Amino acid sequence: MLRVVVLMLLFVAIPGVTYSDELSSENAPLHAGISVNEDTMFKNWGVGALSCGNFVEAREFPDSPIGPYDATFRQWLMGFATAFNIKDSSTSDLLGRTSVERAMKWIESYCRKHEDEEFFAAVWEFTKMAYPYRAKSTLNMVNK
Repeated sequence: MLRVVVLMLLFVAIPGVTYSDELSSENAPLHAGISVNEDTMFKNWGVGALSCGNFVEAREFPDSPIGPYDATFRQWLMGFATAFNIKDSSTSDLLGRTSVERAMKWIESYCRKHEDEEFFAAVWEFTKMAYPYRAKSTLNMVNK
């Protein structure tokens, strides 16, 4: 019970803040074409602000009565991918032919090596890796 209260306080009291310049400097060739404004700071809401260690624990105990739950991370990833699909006019599906579960396994592998990083950072690394293999948009359905 105490763990749930602590996690809820973390969600409310300390929203994650990520500097996009952490994401764009040395690895530019890995995500060439993805528009990241280096001067932008953004709030990282929800489980995206939790650590990779929290994610690994949720993967190991998906039905634990104490959250966060594996399904919560999965939903956050799908929401991120959907927002990316909407924002990047050249992308219709970031995951391409990769299933959500395969993406989760890739992220889990990354998180096991970087347990102190935010879950968002692992998702961003996956995004950079997956971007060249995404399903490209043939028709831009979003008005600019």
